[in-house]
Amino acid sequence: MKEILIVVRSESYYKLKKKLLLKPNVRVLADPIKALNQVDPAKQKYIVVDSGLTKVSCFDLIDIIRSNPLNHHIKIIIATRSTDRAFLEKAYCLGTDYFIKYPINVEEIDNLSKFENNEFSLEFLYN
Repeated sequence: MKEILIVVRSESYYKLKKKLLLKPNVRVLADPIKALNQVDPAKQKYIVVDSGLTKVSCFDLIDIIRSNPLNHHIKIIIATRSTDRAFLEKAYCLGTDYFIKYPINVEEIDNLSKFENNEFSLEFLYN
């Protein structure tokens, strides 16, 4: 079973959501540097990135992940409150596949696989 790696903004957020996100195929990390070292193309199907990361910006994290050709099949999802078109376009250009609402919740994690066979564009967010 492929894994979902979730990179969140802080240790306190991680502790708050830890029980809700405990599933056998879900791993939550509050350190983006550690998360980069944990990315394994053979294991991950999705990487959910919190848009409010502090040590490394969400854009830098996505750019680093996408710089490895072995990671191109991994779906990257940004959890954000932003509806700013420039933000969304930049994330999309760097390789983000989908956007979900922040805060991250269990229902959205469970529904990630439903997105796999659908194609969404930025226009989807604005209609």
